[in-house]
Amino acid sequence: MKKKILSALIAAVLAFSMALPVFAAKVDDYPLLKSNFNSASVENNPWYPINVTISSSESVLIQSITTYHWNYGGGKTPGKISIWEGQEKIGEWQAAGRSGSGVDNILWDVFPNIALEPGHTYEIVDSDPETWSQNEESGHQGFCEIRGTFTTQNAGGSGGSADDKKVSSWAEAEIKKAESIGLVPKCLKDKNLTKSITRAEFAAVTVELYEHMTSFAAPQESTPLKDISNHTLKNEIEQAYSLNFAMGVSDTKFDPDANLNREQMASMLCRVIKKFEFQEWTIANDGYYELQYNMPARFADDGKISSWAKDSVYFMVACGIISGVGDNKFSPGGTATREQALAIAVRVFDSFTGEAQG
Repeated sequence: MKKKILSALIAAVLAFSMALPVFAAKVDDYPLLKSNFNSASVENNPWYPINVTISSSESVLIQSITTYHWNYGGGKTPGKISIWEGQEKIGEWQAAGRSGSGVDNILWDVFPNIALEPGHTYEIVDSDPETWSQNEESGHQGFCEIRGTFTTQNAGGSGGSADDKKVSSWAEAEIKKAESIGLVPKCLKDKNLTKSITRAEFAAVTVELYEHMTSFAAPQESTPLKDISNHTLKNEIEQAYSLNFAMGVSDTKFDPDANLNREQMASMLCRVIKKFEFQEWTIANDGYYELQYNMPARFADDGKISSWAKDSVYFMVACGIISGVGDNKFSPGGTATREQALAIAVRVFDSFTGEAQG
């Protein structure tokens, strides 16, 4: 008979999670920073790039970017939107499509949650310029709307490096709690937490979360992963791998510096929960440990959620620990920031150890 996480526990999680903010997002939730949208007729293929210079004395947290693909009334299946500084790609996100003017996928939305530094100039790049709308009124640049807020800088003062400790105002309370519990791994201490979290960094977060939930030291064993041998977080990756929290992208590759995506985060956290509930749980016997929860409404992009991640995604949503990105979409391939990952780790710790305050 399959063992199940108790209904009473899930009910307690649901009751507690109602008081927690989640990462549901809609474009209109955020203040408008820049837009060249206009009502004049448009053509495809911008002549000039979209450059954004952060002229304030504070970093700006870019929370949403929208591009427009009228494509002569055809719209376009969403691709990706990225941010570059010079020759360096700062981040890239899979866009979610939004309809408008009776046309599907006319708008592409991404929710980067990434901080751009003062005094720096960045370029917004759309993966399909051949359908990206532009006109004379937009300066022959692709239609682009950018929304976000200023971030709070907690250390280093103005002019500090990109690694100076920074955290968004919405996350301050949970980050302080993460620090007090001990959930912030060494690799993230005194770092800019508004930046995207890597697979290696999140592996370290899962190890800290497990150790503090169980009071057990994480084991460390050798792995077949060949691309972590010289990585600074090799030990943490091996620990997360040994616990079955972190898996490779192939039998021999972990891709440690790739950005963690949302479905990976949900799956890894569910594995921590299962290991906390059942010490004998492993990936190999996972089928004997069924998560019991009230199934929420399926996301509009349910088909894009990997089959191996669906149960974890909907479990985390049902518990109120993670949510969609707006327009009833989950954006499974979208990235998460360090502060989001730590905040969610705090919520898992509070919900499943009974350590919530207040």
